[in-house]
Amino acid sequence: MAGCTASSVLLYDNWPAGPLVDPPPDGFDGAYSTDVTTPRYQLGAKCVQWDETAACWFTMIYLKNTGAGSTAVGTICGPDLTALYHVDSDPDSTVDFCIAHGFCAVAVAVLATNDYGWFWCGGFPPQDSKYGCSTLAATSLATGGGVDDGDAGLMLSDAGDTLQFDTWTGDLRPVGCTMKTDE
Repeated sequence: MAGCTASSVLLYDNWPAGPLVDPPPDGFDGAYSTDVTTPRYQLGAKCVQWDETAACWFTMIYLKNTGAGSTAVGTICGPDLTALYHVDSDPDSTVDFCIAHGFCAVAVAVLATNDYGWFWCGGFPPQDSKYGCSTLAATSLATGGGVDDGDAGLMLSDAGDTLQFDTWTGDLRPVGCTMKTDE
């Protein structure tokens, strides 16, 4: 399933519990709290919501992008070497322990280096426009060649300069699974 879309992936929220907060007033990709240099929420804050459009739950987490460059919508990230709630998409900068334990976050907006914002970390991606990140569900995610529909698990793997989803082999903690065929 090369280039699977986010809507076919169910993410497992393996991140430590942070404070639960209400959704931002202008959506998860809005200017109030995303792509800002001063955080509007505590790092690690989570928002768990029911999406009426997709008929599913999802979890978002507030993180700092410390990667060397901006993230695009759908960029897969993991914790970097500086702090748990600082993320990067470069496997060379992420902590192997955290990748092994399934800490995965997917960008819902473009974030510049050292900016703060919301990342999808659990459930299916939101599709209701009131959450402001409805384009995420249609975004293609980086996957290895062996990812198939109905896989029991997905893990993170090194794809050169980026993280990607790959078929779970049992030696790392799974971060999610695929659920359907993209049309």
